[in-house]
Amino acid sequence: MDGPRPRVLYIDDDLGLARLVRRTLESRGYAVEHVADPEEGLARLREGGVAAVALDHHMPGSSGLDLLPLIRALPDPPPVIYVTGSEDSHVAVAALKGGAADYVWKDVSGHFRDLLAESVDAALEAERLRREAARAQEEVARLNALLSAQVDERTRERDRLWRLSRDVFAVADFEGRFRSMNPAAEVILGIPLNRIEGHSFRDLVHPDDLAFAEEAHGRLVRGQPIVGFEIRFR
Repeated sequence: MDGPRPRVLYIDDDLGLARLVRRTLESRGYAVEHVADPEEGLARLREGGVAAVALDHHMPGSSGLDLLPLIRALPDPPPVIYVTGSEDSHVAVAALKGGAADYVWKDVSGHFRDLLAESVDAALEAERLRREAARAQEEVARLNALLSAQVDERTRERDRLWRLSRDVFAVADFEGRFRSMNPAAEVILGIPLNRIEGHSFRDLVHPDDLAFAEEAHGRLVRGQPIVGFEIRFR
């Protein structure tokens, strides 16, 4: 592993087993801390700097299931791999429902230590991907907010131009009916806007310019630009 070694906190009252777990995880590139008491483990986690937790089920006076929700309630808690020697599948199910990233069964031969190391690997990779996804979502939200602010500003600028311009601005549909016109249209054309909006340009264009206007309208419908276009109104 490049950079500082990820730190794993192993919470288990079995000191002998803790030494073996430490040896296995350190051989996989992890720094390992061990605490035997649940309260001590919780206090250590509050200090920060722990990348993952391996939490044993059986401990004096309590169980890992009692400690698990307290760990998950911490700000930005590390992933927890639940370690149990119980063959009761309900324990594993309860651990996963309680927020554990994974669980491993303790076996007599000690193969679980390698499985624990693999679970830590997988949990840290999943946590890395989760954090990257969260950062990506935050960046998307930031960009969306920025875009929304820019759109709002452009909309305000457009609305100001629409209201204050002395030139005629109009919005028409594909059939050539005016949907909206700015106040300058009423001044220049001398026609109330309520007599223009909803009507076709054909009702306003001078008969001698109607063919030219129809040709221009067809080009606009096809998405072709028009430059230097002039027509007369009635």
